[in-house]
Amino acid sequence: MSSPTSLPYQEPTLGMLASTTGFILALNVSGHLVDRLCSSGLVAQIIVGALWGTPLAQWLQPRPAVEECVHLLGYLALLALVATAGIEMRVDVISQGKMLALAVLVGTTGILLPIGLSLLLLPVGFGFTLLESFACGAALSSTSLGTILTLLANVSDHKRGDGKRRDDRGESRGGPVDELGRENNGGEQGGLLDTRVATVLVGAALLDDIVALVLSKVVQVLSPSAGPLEAWTIVRPILSSLLLLGVTAALCSRWILGPTVRFLFSRPIMRRRLRSSSQSFRMGDSGPQVSATTTTTSEHPRPARSSAPWISPIGLATTALIGIIPLFVTIAHYIGSSPLVGAFCAGASMQRIYEAVIESEQLRLSAHDDTARPSRGRQPLTTISPSCVTQYWSSVQSRLLLPFFFASIGFAIPLTRLFRGMIVWKGFVYAGIMAVAKAAAGSWLLFFDWVERRSDAKAAAQVQQRGRGAGEQDDEGSRLPDTSSGLPTMPPPLTPLAIEDSAPPVAPSLKSSTWSASLLLGVSLVARGEIGFLILGLAQDSGLVGSPTSSSSSSSQDAYMVAVWALILNTLVGPISAGILVKIRGGSVARQISWGRWGTV
Repeated sequence: MSSPTSLPYQEPTLGMLASTTGFILALNVSGHLVDRLCSSGLVAQIIVGALWGTPLAQWLQPRPAVEECVHLLGYLALLALVATAGIEMRVDVISQGKMLALAVLVGTTGILLPIGLSLLLLPVGFGFTLLESFACGAALSSTSLGTILTLLANVSDHKRGDGKRRDDRGESRGGPVDELGRENNGGEQGGLLDTRVATVLVGAALLDDIVALVLSKVVQVLSPSAGPLEAWTIVRPILSSLLLLGVTAALCSRWILGPTVRFLFSRPIMRRRLRSSSQSFRMGDSGPQVSATTTTTSEHPRPARSSAPWISPIGLATTALIGIIPLFVTIAHYIGSSPLVGAFCAGASMQRIYEAVIESEQLRLSAHDDTARPSRGRQPLTTISPSCVTQYWSSVQSRLLLPFFFASIGFAIPLTRLFRGMIVWKGFVYAGIMAVAKAAAGSWLLFFDWVERRSDAKAAAQVQQRGRGAGEQDDEGSRLPDTSSGLPTMPPPLTPLAIEDSAPPVAPSLKSSTWSASLLLGVSLVARGEIGFLILGLAQDSGLVGSPTSSSSSSSQDAYMVAVWALILNTLVGPISAGILVKIRGGSVARQISWGRWGTV
């Protein structure tokens, strides 16, 4: 049979229009209401996906095609979200030895504890086999990177306060942006991704994603019909991911991307084109500005048709980002790494490109006229900055694509098969154990904080000792004031010991901020999400846990359903707990985290 040469255009039926429109409306309304209550609107969107899609109502028609389209668009939103995290994440912080070690320990603990407890408790308590227990533990060892990033965005909005929330277009009203596109609110930090605890959280989640890719390969190989397990199957995803991250770090160094971008943007034609378009469309720290070449004074000024440039900074920057994401994702796919690792590397590379463009423009202006040097709140090419580029698509991302992603997680929940008495209580017990296992990984932050405090106290003691020794060597007569001149004398300078004694005591909230940061780190890791359902689905296809056929054993069927219950409950409870934690005492906990030892760098 020959393939069709075209797709006939047909008007959608009223039922298709009504179901799709109602689906989009339900995602946004429920997400907004739950987000206002506990900063966890994504939970409502997961539930709407389960109710609207195949698991229950099956209202989206034609059913397989529409749900597959929603799943595809949602995964594109996930890639864009991870790339945005690569842009906004403090790579200089995570690259520090201590912070990198903390992220690795948190991620490794969050992987080993669920698998170890599953292998230890499930055969004894529920009668599952070791292979079934390993499949359940592998699925519950994952961490949803998309859920974490969305949660951090919601937490950042609450941390800024109601008067500094993002408007309907996704643009921040909190204040000007600095030269990296982050908000400068006069002391109030621009986002939670700037904090040390969030950097550790994203790094640990990224490590979990790499290990989840390895576990998915292991689960497929452990199938009774599969061949022997080869070492290269396990080693390849780890080596390829580390190689991709290492190459990206080399590109982002001062010797490759920076000089190349500065050379390109120093060319007269590029500088002239960008400057003309920047003068036509400029966004400063007080909002959009209209130049003499514009024809409107609206909030979004458009250049006059006669003087519209053939290239604009924001168009160039956005096109470059959209083009580099599939490039890195393709490279990650062919070398055996995760697409999410590729998207993160794409965002990190674009962050360095944006910084190089801004640095080259600032150097050019300072070389011609020192008075033209841009201030921290305003820059000459503001539209080439991470915040403006991500705001370019933020409305579609937050209102349509990200809700599709969380709804696609809901499509994978088999609601009609879950509610059996023995399955329900086993699922709740197993979910509680897995939540504690993931949250326990946040305790590493308390240990590192204790190490830092001891190191700081030892350094302070050494300074005091040196100051005390220098004071004892001084001649006592030399310290007496000379009053022979009759002039007033100044008091002797304070020694480091005296400075330490006269310093105000440390705020008691500093210690509580460490506990709050550790708790936020732990509960944020609880959400499993899409990766867990992916591993469990692969285990079901491989025959490790029950498939919906009559030939499957009762134990295998129970193992699958118990793991699904644990995935659902952890995916729901994690974001809700983090949202409630942030909103305690009117958001004071979020401010404690931001200004504490593990807050903004």
